[in-house]
Amino acid sequence: MKTKTINQEFNIKPKEFSKNKKERSSNIELLRIILAIFVILIHYVGYWYLPFLCGTVNCFTIITGYFLIKNNDNYRFLKFIPTIVFLHVINICLFIFFNYSTSYRIIENKEGWIELIQYGLGAWWYIWAIFILYIISPFLNYGMQTLGKNTSLVLIISLWIVFQLQGLLKYSFAPFGYYWGSFVMMIYAYLLGGYIRLHGAKLLEWKKSIWVITILFLAIQYMFFFLYKEFYPNQILWLDFSNNNQSLFALPTGFLMFISFLTIPLKNYKVINFLASLSLFTFAYHNSSLKFSSYFIYVLNLKNTFLIHRLIALLITFVISFAVWWPFKKYDYAWNIVYKKIEAKNVKSQIQN
Repeated sequence: MKTKTINQEFNIKPKEFSKNKKERSSNIELLRIILAIFVILIHYVGYWYLPFLCGTVNCFTIITGYFLIKNNDNYRFLKFIPTIVFLHVINICLFIFFNYSTSYRIIENKEGWIELIQYGLGAWWYIWAIFILYIISPFLNYGMQTLGKNTSLVLIISLWIVFQLQGLLKYSFAPFGYYWGSFVMMIYAYLLGGYIRLHGAKLLEWKKSIWVITILFLAIQYMFFFLYKEFYPNQILWLDFSNNNQSLFALPTGFLMFISFLTIPLKNYKVINFLASLSLFTFAYHNSSLKFSSYFIYVLNLKNTFLIHRLIALLITFVISFAVWWPFKKYDYAWNIVYKKIEAKNVKSQIQN
């Protein structure tokens, strides 16, 4: 049995789906690229007047559920640990370099370093959330594969509605907080992605209808967004349909984005697949690059405008992503060899017993 390596979420290893060319179709890889751009837009510019960005995280997680729902590897979370270590070590090393190469200090106190080492920075909450999701994924997979088509769909929708109702009744998502509330939504998104994989084959027969529904939905979403922004600027968080991963429109938006791209008959393109493989690194380092951008503005004595700061940060993000891709590929390959040896020993032990 071939051991699949870490993180189908970001499509790190191009050969992972070599046995199933349908899974390697570049339509989903193109969607990963677009979602990575959306993440950067959210943290560099804000949601601005693009309310559909709220579905980005949920769409990423739907992709995860779609690919992992049939996966029988119960120890995927252990295989994800080396990825976290790699990303974390690179991030810390970059901060050390930029922080102490000149008199300019990106991190000025001990608390900042403790936060960086313990947690990461900004969007890293999602990486830790994926790690937890990998831990519970065997339970979610078993439940989805055991329950019937109708029962599983009713349960997913019911859980989502209850979550939205408690948000309405409490006037926010206070019972969970932002990060835990987002994680709860990620569970729903994972289950929804798994449902599409297990029972959604007939959806692809309605390509034109899917795109029409998606366009109409986005139009309605924008209408709510515009009305909220223009006429109710001080209303409660739950009524803001654009600026959080837990909002009423977030999960449907992620679902429609995913199912729309799933209908695109796109062949495998190496360039698209390669750029998609960079999405993990752009996600992990785009927030750090904002700090590094301030360093370069100081060193080069540039005018610190919003546009210049963001453009430099964007350039740094892509440079880091390209720079670490090849070392990570070799690192991942080495760990794959270790996994195969461990698996071989386990199989041999089982045969002997």
